[in-house]
Amino acid sequence: PWLVDYGNCKVCGQPLQDLRSDMQYEKEKLANAKDFNLTCEYLDGWQVRYIIVSAKVRNIFGEHQFPFGHFSPVALL
Repeated sequence: PWLVDYGNCKVCGQPLQDLRSDMQYEKEKLANAKDFNLTCEYLDGWQVRYIIVSAKVRNIFGEHQFPFGHFSPVALL
């Protein structure tokens, strides 16, 4: 299961949910995944879908030192 912290925004007071564990997906549900995908879930206060990239994209970005934020692993179940 995912670890989620619940709290409120310090600026506006809106309720927030922060993901504190790795993303987890069943391997068979990723059979049709592309190199760039959006999460099914809405995160960061249920407002944003994260971009998930394949290992191929991560490696290409790393080889070419593409300045693209950070990468977090996705656990395949």
